[in-house]
Parts: sequence; structure tokens; C-alpha cells
Amino acid sequence: NIMDKLIVFDNDSVDALESQMRLKLKLNEHHNKLLIEQFVPRFENFIIHQDIVYKLINLYQNNYLPFNILFYGLSGSGKYSLIMALLQQMYGDIVFVQKEQIIKPSNKEILITTNQHYFMVDVKSFKKSQKILVVEFIKYISKKLSIIGPYNIIVIKNIDLLSKDHQVMIIRQLEKSYETLRILATCTSTSNIINSLFSRLLSIRIPLPRENEVFKILKTLARMNKYRLDINKMKKIVTLSERNLWKAINILQLSYDKNSKTYSKFKDILRTSVSQLLTYSTSCSDVNYQQIRNLIYKLTILGYSASDILKTATNIIFKKCSNTIVKFKVIELAAKYDWMSKKSDRELYHIEAFFLEMVDVFQNHKPNGNS
Repeated sequence: NIMDKLIVFDNDSVDALESQMRLKLKLNEHHNKLLIEQFVPRFENFIIHQDIVYKLINLYQNNYLPFNILFYGLSGSGKYSLIMALLQQMYGDIVFVQKEQIIKPSNKEILITTNQHYFMVDVKSFKKSQKILVVEFIKYISKKLSIIGPYNIIVIKNIDLLSKDHQVMIIRQLEKSYETLRILATCTSTSNIINSLFSRLLSIRIPLPRENEVFKILKTLARMNKYRLDINKMKKIVTLSERNLWKAINILQLSYDKNSKTYSKFKDILRTSVSQLLTYSTSCSDVNYQQIRNLIYKLTILGYSASDILKTATNIIFKKCSNTIVKFKVIELAAKYDWMSKKSDRELYHIEAFFLEMVDVFQNHKPNGNS
């Protein structure tokens, strides 16, 4: 049994990883209390993706990074952690000290994360009409600001959310500023990256970590935060996370959070939560929209996508409802908002809109059975 083998691990590597995490927290005075922010190990103690770490170490030599790099893979695979480990290898532990800064490219304000060695921006935090600011930001950095080191480094999260026109603009800027600018980008899929930009980036696919690797990281974080170790609970977390490291770490924190009673039980978190959402939606009394919103927020924090939530809601309604009209309406709405969530940057809005429309559906066509 794979899960029974998870408790076998190298204590020395875990102890070394824990010491590095503690050092990172000590350096960053304004660190986030989320466990996900504490997982930034060094290359020499990097538990996951050993083959990729070896390639990056060989690539980086003498404070020189010869290529712009694109890390692509599913959410929770460790793309951001690899970037931070690479920066730490280049500049030391000071890279973990981050602060937010407002700059004004083209006389428009933009909030970014800065360090004396790099800048960071997340395309997902911009509305569709504001994504041009990302390109303006790159131009601004390459021309106006200087950083300690041979070149300016810009970390761009979710670069695949930029339009084709914006990606063309980035190509031009990369060609103009090749000697003074390096980009470290992440994305979940390369299907939205145009070929001309993809060919100018060193592309590295980051697979999901193995189950035993996720287990080692969870145990390290639990020890570091003085959580009471429960091997059976951690096995369940690994199973529920489906090897998604981001999801696994957040579930670990929620399980030990005294204020998170909703997630104290691990038997099918998604199904239980969606069932509760449908209960709120079908309430005969006044619908508590704030309860619906809060539960949706908690599901997205755990890393469940819009497709996961909408699919689960559809399956539950089909099993518990015999009203044919309601079933057809559910399929129509689920397909509509699933498609809209994939086209939008803010899928949270579309999940909420689905359940709010379901309130009207249930009120106009009261389903038979318990739902």
C-alpha cells in the first residue's frame, strides 16, 4: 500500500528543511501566517522535483541566468517554490523579504511585490481591461529602475492569462532589453501562450509531486508549527489533495484551525460543503447570501476549481431531485458558468452567480425529494 509507505522518510532531510523554513520566517518580519507561505526550501533540501533542481543548478552559474524561463504545470505542483529557491540560490535568504509597492507606469497605479533583487506581479489580480498595465510595468522596470545584480528580474505569475497582443508586446520588450532583463514566468497551460513567445522562453514542465513527497512536506510544516502529529489524518489529507501541494498545505492548516469547524472532518470535504451550499439555496426561509459566499470562499481557499464545485453540485442535485425541469436547468446553468469561469480571471464570481441563480430555480420549481 502506497499510503502505508509514506511514514518512511529521511529525518535528516526533513530537519534540514525545517531549519531553512524557520530561517525564512525569521528574516521576513511581515510574513503571512498561512502555511503555504512557509514552504520555500533551498535547492540543497528541496524534497520535490530533484531532477528539475539539478537542471536549474547547472543552468545558473556565476550569478548569470542565460535564459528567460517559463515554469508550467498544474496548480499546486511547486512552480512558485522552484522560482523562489532559484532566486535564493542566486542572491541568498534576503529574497524571502518582500514588501508591497505602488508604482505608476503610464500615470496609472499598479500594486506589485518587490525585493531588492526582483519584482513580482500576478496577472490574475488584474481585470481584463487593466492587463495592459503588466506590459507597461515591464517597460517601466527595464527603463527606470535599477536593482542590485547584473539585470532586473521580473517574476510574472499566470502569464498565460495575457492576451495575444500583450504577449507580442512582451516579446518586443524582451528583445530590446535582453542584456538587462530576465523574466521568470509561470502558467498552468501553454495552450494560451503564443508560439513566438513560447520559443523565446526556456520551458520547464513541473509535474505534481508524488504522494510520499507531499507527506514529508506536511509532516515538516506540522512539526515546525507544533501541531499534534496524526499520521492517519495526514494520510487523509494527502489523499484528498490529489497530490496538489497547495491544496494539501491549506487543508493541513484548516484542520488545526480552531475556528474552522466546517473542515474538522475530512470525509469528502467538497461534497459536504457543496451539499451545505445547496441547503442554503433551497432554504424555505430567507436565503442567507453571506453564508453562501463564505462557504464558497473557503472552498476556493482549499484549491477546488469552479469545475469541481459545479460538477459536484450537479451530481448531488441529480441524485436527490426528481424534478426534470430542475435537472435540465441545472445542466444549463452549470455549463454556462463553467464556460464563463474559464474565460474569466475571477472564477469566484461565477461560482457565486451559479448558486444565486439556483436559489431562483428552486423557488420557482420546488424539487421533489431532499436536496
